[in-house]
Amino acid sequence: PLWLANYMLWHLPWLYDAALENPHTLLHLEHALYFATGVAMWWSVVQDEPHRLGSGLRAGVVFAAFILGSPIGLVLALVPDAVYDFYVEAPQRLWGLSALEDQQLAGILMALEQASVFFAVFAVLFLRFLTEEERREDLDHHETA
Repeated sequence: PLWLANYMLWHLPWLYDAALENPHTLLHLEHALYFATGVAMWWSVVQDEPHRLGSGLRAGVVFAAFILGSPIGLVLALVPDAVYDFYVEAPQRLWGLSALEDQQLAGILMALEQASVFFAVFAVLFLRFLTEEERREDLDHHETA
Protein backbone atom coordinates (compact mmCIF):
# COMPACT_ATOMS: atom_id res chain seq x y z
CA PRO A 1 0.00 0.00 0.00
CA LEU A 2 2.80 2.49 0.76
CA TRP A 3 4.52 1.89 -2.56
CA LEU A 4 1.28 2.32 -4.47
CA ALA A 5 0.27 5.48 -2.59
CA ASN A 6 3.74 6.95 -3.15
CA TYR A 7 3.74 5.95 -6.82
CA MET A 8 0.35 7.54 -7.43
CA LEU A 9 1.09 10.65 -5.38
CA TRP A 10 4.29 11.54 -7.24
CA HIS A 11 2.54 11.18 -10.60
CA LEU A 12 0.03 13.91 -9.79
CA PRO A 13 0.89 16.62 -12.32
CA TRP A 14 1.37 19.47 -9.83
CA LEU A 15 3.68 17.40 -7.61
CA TYR A 16 5.56 15.80 -10.52
CA ASP A 17 6.20 19.24 -12.04
CA ALA A 18 7.26 20.64 -8.66
CA ALA A 19 9.80 17.84 -8.24
CA LEU A 20 11.29 18.50 -11.68
CA GLU A 21 11.45 22.22 -10.96
CA ASN A 22 13.34 21.51 -7.70
CA PRO A 23 15.93 18.92 -8.75
CA HIS A 24 18.21 19.40 -5.73
CA THR A 25 15.51 18.97 -3.10
CA LEU A 26 12.06 17.67 -4.01
CA LEU A 27 13.30 15.44 -6.84
CA HIS A 28 15.77 13.78 -4.44
CA LEU A 29 12.95 13.28 -1.94
CA GLU A 30 10.78 11.75 -4.67
CA HIS A 31 13.51 9.29 -5.63
CA ALA A 32 14.33 8.43 -2.01
CA LEU A 33 10.66 7.69 -1.34
CA TYR A 34 10.38 5.58 -4.51
CA PHE A 35 13.37 3.59 -3.32
CA ALA A 36 12.21 3.22 0.30
CA THR A 37 8.63 2.27 -0.52
CA GLY A 38 9.81 -0.02 -3.33
CA VAL A 39 12.15 -1.83 -0.94
CA ALA A 40 9.33 -2.16 1.60
CA MET A 41 6.96 -3.60 -1.02
CA TRP A 42 9.49 -6.05 -2.45
CA TRP A 43 10.76 -6.97 1.02
CA SER A 44 7.30 -8.31 1.86
CA VAL A 45 7.55 -10.49 -1.24
CA VAL A 46 11.11 -11.83 -0.90
CA GLN A 47 11.84 -11.92 2.85
CA ASP A 48 11.73 -15.22 4.69
CA GLU A 49 11.80 -14.24 8.36
CA PRO A 50 10.16 -13.02 10.51
CA HIS A 51 6.48 -13.32 9.69
CA ARG A 52 7.03 -14.95 6.33
CA LEU A 53 4.11 -14.60 3.95
CA GLY A 54 3.07 -17.75 2.12
CA SER A 55 3.69 -18.01 -1.62
CA GLY A 56 -0.01 -17.50 -2.37
CA LEU A 57 -0.14 -14.26 -0.41
CA ARG A 58 3.13 -13.09 -1.95
CA ALA A 59 1.71 -13.77 -5.42
CA GLY A 60 -1.39 -11.80 -4.38
CA VAL A 61 0.73 -8.82 -3.28
CA VAL A 62 2.54 -8.76 -6.63
CA PHE A 63 -0.68 -9.20 -8.61
CA ALA A 64 -2.38 -6.39 -6.66
CA ALA A 65 0.62 -4.09 -7.16
CA PHE A 66 0.48 -4.78 -10.90
CA ILE A 67 -3.28 -4.26 -11.23
CA LEU A 68 -3.36 -1.13 -9.08
CA GLY A 69 -0.12 0.42 -10.37
CA SER A 70 -0.55 -0.23 -14.10
CA PRO A 71 -3.21 2.40 -14.83
CA ILE A 72 -0.73 5.26 -14.45
CA GLY A 73 1.41 4.14 -17.39
CA LEU A 74 -1.64 3.27 -19.45
CA VAL A 75 -3.29 6.64 -18.76
CA LEU A 76 -0.10 8.49 -19.69
CA ALA A 77 0.08 6.51 -22.94
CA LEU A 78 -3.56 7.06 -23.87
CA VAL A 79 -4.63 10.56 -22.81
CA PRO A 80 -4.87 13.00 -25.73
CA ASP A 81 -2.89 15.82 -24.11
CA ALA A 82 0.42 16.11 -22.26
CA VAL A 83 -0.29 16.31 -18.53
CA TYR A 84 3.06 17.57 -17.20
CA ASP A 85 3.67 21.28 -17.82
CA PHE A 86 7.40 20.85 -17.19
CA TYR A 87 7.73 18.83 -20.40
CA VAL A 88 5.27 20.97 -22.39
CA GLU A 89 7.41 24.03 -21.61
CA ALA A 90 10.76 22.27 -22.14
CA PRO A 91 12.75 23.97 -24.91
CA GLN A 92 14.10 20.69 -26.24
CA ARG A 93 13.32 16.99 -25.79
CA LEU A 94 15.16 13.81 -26.65
CA TRP A 95 14.88 12.71 -30.30
CA GLY A 96 12.76 15.76 -31.13
CA LEU A 97 9.63 14.20 -29.64
CA SER A 98 6.70 16.41 -28.79
CA ALA A 99 5.64 16.56 -25.14
CA LEU A 100 2.71 14.25 -25.91
CA GLU A 101 4.88 11.74 -27.81
CA ASP A 102 7.40 11.77 -24.96
CA GLN A 103 4.61 11.14 -22.45
CA GLN A 104 3.08 8.37 -24.56
CA LEU A 105 6.43 6.64 -24.95
CA ALA A 106 7.06 6.96 -21.20
CA GLY A 107 3.62 5.52 -20.43
CA ILE A 108 4.18 2.56 -22.77
CA LEU A 109 7.61 1.87 -21.25
CA MET A 110 6.20 2.11 -17.72
CA ALA A 111 3.41 -0.32 -18.56
CA LEU A 112 5.77 -2.77 -20.32
CA GLU A 113 8.32 -2.69 -17.50
CA GLN A 114 5.68 -3.28 -14.84
CA ALA A 115 3.94 -5.99 -16.83
CA SER A 116 7.23 -7.82 -17.44
CA VAL A 117 8.57 -7.65 -13.89
CA PHE A 118 5.31 -8.18 -12.04
CA PHE A 119 4.16 -11.00 -14.34
CA ALA A 120 7.47 -12.86 -14.08
CA VAL A 121 7.53 -12.62 -10.28
CA PHE A 122 3.82 -13.44 -10.03
CA ALA A 123 4.27 -16.52 -12.25
CA VAL A 124 7.16 -17.84 -10.13
CA LEU A 125 5.29 -17.26 -6.88
CA PHE A 126 2.02 -18.67 -8.18
CA LEU A 127 3.73 -21.82 -9.46
CA ARG A 128 5.51 -22.15 -6.10
CA PHE A 129 2.14 -21.79 -4.36
CA LEU A 130 0.60 -24.52 -6.53
CA THR A 131 3.56 -26.83 -5.83
CA GLU A 132 3.29 -26.19 -2.08
CA GLU A 133 -0.43 -26.90 -2.15
CA GLU A 134 0.13 -30.13 -4.06
CA ARG A 135 2.74 -31.24 -1.51
CA ARG A 136 0.42 -30.31 1.34
CA GLU A 137 -2.39 -32.37 -0.20
CA ASP A 138 -0.02 -35.33 -0.68
CA LEU A 139 1.09 -35.11 2.97
CA ASP A 140 -2.51 -34.88 4.17
CA HIS A 141 -3.44 -37.86 2.00
CA HIS A 142 -0.52 -39.96 3.32
CA GLU A 143 -1.27 -39.02 6.96
CA THR A 144 -4.92 -40.02 6.66
CA ALA A 145 -4.16 -43.26 4.81
